[in-house]
Amino acid sequence: MFRIEDECDYCGQSYYAERSTKKYCSDSCKTMACRKRKSDSEQALLLLQKFKQDQETHQRWLDEFIESNRIEKIARQEQLEQEMIENQKQAEIERQKRTEDNEQRELRRLKKKQREAERSSNRPDDLIAKVIENISNQYLRNMSDNTYNEIIKDGLMDSKRE
Repeated sequence: MFRIEDECDYCGQSYYAERSTKKYCSDSCKTMACRKRKSDSEQALLLLQKFKQDQETHQRWLDEFIESNRIEKIARQEQLEQEMIENQKQAEIERQKRTEDNEQRELRRLKKKQREAERSSNRPDDLIAKVIENISNQYLRNMSDNTYNEIIKDGLMDSKRE
């Protein structure tokens, strides 16, 4: 019979093995190693269960965080839309105010022209001269540039002769 010197896998003590497959120095080390393996596997199983619970908790937190951010994003978007509507309303109010101001200015201008016209209506010769001048200016504007320039030159020459 042959004997192999080996080291116990459980306690680390040196022993002589009668078979090449023997791992432990005694039956008690063999039993203790078995109990330790069972304990380690149970402990690993418990750790795995705890890890899964933690993972589920973290996933739930992540889902809640994502939902919270989604709700905040929707609220921000609604707030921005509301602000945009308010800005549009304010711009419309300002446009209306500018239009009203322009209308009032135009009304004042027309009233001023009307008063001037009423004042000048007392002098019919001036009114007739203005009407004739306006008609002649419109007529001249409708003519070609060359003809217009010639008439202007002729008119200037005539006025210089007088």
